[in-house]
Order: sequence, then C-alpha cells, then structure tokens
Amino acid sequence: MYSAGKRTHASPAPPLAVMSDAVAPRTMSSRAAGPAGESGKSEQSGAGQAHPASAGVVVIGGGVIGCSIAWYLTELGCSDVVLLERRSLGCGTTWHSQGLVGLVRPDPAMTRLALRTNEALPELEARTGLSTGFRRPGTLVCASSEARRRALDGLAKRQAALGIGIHAIDVDEVHERWPLLETSDLAGAFFMPDEGQTNPLDTVLAYAKAAKIGGATVLENTAVTGVVIRDGRVAGVEYGVGESARVIACERVVLAGGIWSREFAARSGIALPVLPVEQSYFVTEPVPGIVPGLPILRDYHEDILVREDGGRLTVGATHERERPWAVDGVPAGFCFDELPSDPETFEPMLEKIVQRIPILADVGLRATLTGPECVSADARYLLGEHPSIAGYFVATGMSGVGVGSSGGIGHAMAQWIVTGRRPDGLASLDVARFTAADAELGTLLKRVSAAAGSVFDIDAAALPTTA
Repeated sequence: MYSAGKRTHASPAPPLAVMSDAVAPRTMSSRAAGPAGESGKSEQSGAGQAHPASAGVVVIGGGVIGCSIAWYLTELGCSDVVLLERRSLGCGTTWHSQGLVGLVRPDPAMTRLALRTNEALPELEARTGLSTGFRRPGTLVCASSEARRRALDGLAKRQAALGIGIHAIDVDEVHERWPLLETSDLAGAFFMPDEGQTNPLDTVLAYAKAAKIGGATVLENTAVTGVVIRDGRVAGVEYGVGESARVIACERVVLAGGIWSREFAARSGIALPVLPVEQSYFVTEPVPGIVPGLPILRDYHEDILVREDGGRLTVGATHERERPWAVDGVPAGFCFDELPSDPETFEPMLEKIVQRIPILADVGLRATLTGPECVSADARYLLGEHPSIAGYFVATGMSGVGVGSSGGIGHAMAQWIVTGRRPDGLASLDVARFTAADAELGTLLKRVSAAAGSVFDIDAAALPTTA
C-alpha cells in the first residue's frame, strides 16, 4: 500500500541499521540536561521495570497511535524500540473514543490509512490472542434531502476507486437493517458494508502486547521531560526530574502525544498547529426492541452519528463546532479524565436523534461524556519527520478519528522512520506542510474551531492521489 518516496529532510538521520548503541554524552537539551547513565546499563522504574540506556527509536505516548507505531516498527525488524507513557496506556484521548473505523474521509490519504486499519485489527487479534472488540457491522447512511442523495450517489462512484463499497438501498432494506428508524422523510439511503467499530482500550492494549511480542519495551508511569538535541539532530530522550532524571540515548524519536503534543514539541522549539478541543457524545439506557449488531448510523444532513453496543446507543455529532480546551497546557494530573459537559451541547443532538429514532423519546440517558481530542488546523493528521530537527518524527492531530486510522498510521510511520523517506500518497498529511506561523495561537484557535468535525465531511471526499 505504501512505498518509499520522497525524502522530507535535507539532512536525515542515519538509517536504523547504522545507529549507534552508545549512550550520548551529556548535552544541553530542549528541556534541561540530565545524567545520561552508563553505557550498556539500565535504570529501574518505580515499578521495577528496566529502562534501557539506549534505543533505536523512542516513542513518546502510549495511546493507540504510539502503540501501533511501536508494533509496526518491530514488524520491520526494529527490536530496540522503547515506548514511554507518562501514566497509563490509553489514558489521554484513546479511552473515550467511540472506536469507529470509518472509511470515508475528506482526504484520500486518510481513507487509505483507515482501510489499512480495517485489515490490521483482525491480524492484531490473531497475533496477540487478545480481543479488540472489532467487528464490521457496516454503516447505514441516511439522505434526508434530494441534494444529499445526489451527493452520496457521487461519493459512491468516487470511493469505488479507493476500494470502498457503498451502494444505494431502498426503504424496505433500510427497515430490515434498522427497524427502529423513521424513514418517511428520507430521499434515499446508502450502505457501506465494510465499516467497523472496535473497543478503544482493548485495541491499545493489543497493540502494546504485539509490540512487546516483537521485542519492544513498553514503560508506563514514565513522564518524558524533553528531547536531547545536538547539532540539529535528536540525541536522546529525558525522563524523570531531579536526582531521578535520566536519558535514553537514541537518534529517532516519535512524538505521539495526542493532546500534549503542542506543548511538548514547543520544548524543542517546534510549533505544531494542533490544539485539544472538547468533543461530546451520550449513551442511552437499553433501547426496547433494539437488534444487536445494528449497523452504524450516519445522517450527515442532521449531523448525527449513532452506534449500537450492548443494546444501548451511543450518539454523537458529525459537525459539532467544538471548543478549544487547555490552550495554556493540559493539567499535569490528567489521566482518564472527563471534562464538564454542557447541556447545550447535547440538546441539538437529542432533538435530532428523536426525530430519526422516535422510540428514544421514552428512553433515558445513561451517561453523557465530554473529553478532549487533538485537532489540527485543517483536521488532517500531522505525520512524519519535522523539517527543523533530524530524527524528530510526529504523529498527532488525529482530530477524533485516530483509533479508526491507527493501523494505517502505525504502518506508514514505521516505514517512514526505517527508510527515512515519506511513503507515497502521504504528502497531504506531512507535518512539513505547516510553518510556525500556522501555529500562532490566535490564528490556530479560529482554524481549529472551524476545522473540528470537518473530518466527517463527505462532500470533500475526493479521488485518490499519488502525491
């Protein structure tokens, strides 16, 4: 699916095969200099697990993206991979994801990454023996107007070139697939049989286990404080503070820090145009008459997104204008935390979903959930080697759909890191497309607020490219 393409750095770090195993000498870093330790020896974490003194690649962040990258690096023969997570795996944004593996994206590169994930998750279960909860119920897309029906018809023809099945269905089939739907106002409907859903936490744990099977070291409760930079190149990663400060020498680092990415990258002088934003959904009580295994339901006209799980429905918005959060920095102790929910956020969703599924007027809400997601200035991912520092890779700005693209991103990033070349077809997602000016806070606040939710914009879905 991906092949080695253009170099993205004028002076790339050396290939992994020739990376030194020696510990880097003490040097000033983006944060602060710290003891490097002795070559060939390991430090012990508070939990007693060894921290290597050197590594081929250090992945910063133990969410679904970081763990996927670590696994795919081992698949390419890199056994000296270390993943560092500040608290617990999946505790930032992964845990509260809806876990949808949607295939239609506004950028064909994003679609290809989602397709790869759709293939990777069953392989992940077979490799680890762990269930991720992945299944393919398909997606039912409602067209509430003639204009929307025509748009979806055009989308179906375009997406066929990317290998995505989507076809029109009649009202009888709509009722067969979703018996509780109100269909009297529908101008048409379409079905995508291959779209899926997964359990986010089970998925991140499976990625982590696969990485460890491949020889990677996965360390939780290890907060990275900075990246050691020497002569414009990555030389190591610092963790711990005070007398416990240590350095893992490395020449490749991958920042997969989610909502922490912007503030962490700034320590190295890198300005990333991403911000945490609030995203919300609610979960109903058990719904009478619901059929287990219902397809995912999308109504782009009404901006609602529904999935069934255990007889309950999870309902979110596709074009909610989310609010930026924690622009001055994520709270230090953030771990599996929810944000305060605003009733005004849920009222429009409730009104729309009751119109589409009338029985919900008599069903209570089990929970509302608002959590942060990392959204980029254009709602596209930021991937690849940053042009300002050799060996400093980023994988962030997932904009709410990271779980659904995790396998593809892990696979592509691993290739990028090992070969030093951007895989074909990913130019539109290259972090190098942005400059520091794009990350200026005033501009970024406006762009992120407008971009959030546009990742679900089917009108922007285009033909595949090879850039």
